[in-house]
Amino acid sequence: MMLASDKPLAWLNAGLGLVYPENCQRCRAQRATVRDGFVCAKCWTRVRFIRPPFCERCGLPFPGDITTSFERTNCRGLELHFSSARSAVGAKTVVLEAIHRFKYQRALWFENFLADLLVREAAPVLREQT
Repeated sequence: MMLASDKPLAWLNAGLGLVYPENCQRCRAQRATVRDGFVCAKCWTRVRFIRPPFCERCGLPFPGDITTSFERTNCRGLELHFSSARSAVGAKTVVLEAIHRFKYQRALWFENFLADLLVREAAPVLREQT
């Protein structure tokens, strides 16, 4: 059942569907909706979330078998104005293309996709802190 408050959103999505068909705005081959950020499931599989091991200071991933927290040698010698940084994903392939198109071509339909990347990684961390 559609609520009265959902009608404007439905009309907006229908209008967007005319201008931006519900297909992946990256590969254009698969179906992807507004809710998906116009990125299909196949393209989502190319997203690489950053997993340990990574530098506790700058957040850069480190290839190897390090099982304890560590700080890169480069970070120890730098006077950084923050205690730590962390990226959700590596800015490669799908993510880099979405960021560039969002930023330089005003491809605002990637907003949901980019926000979802952050939420997926930040939500568990924020839950632990409360």
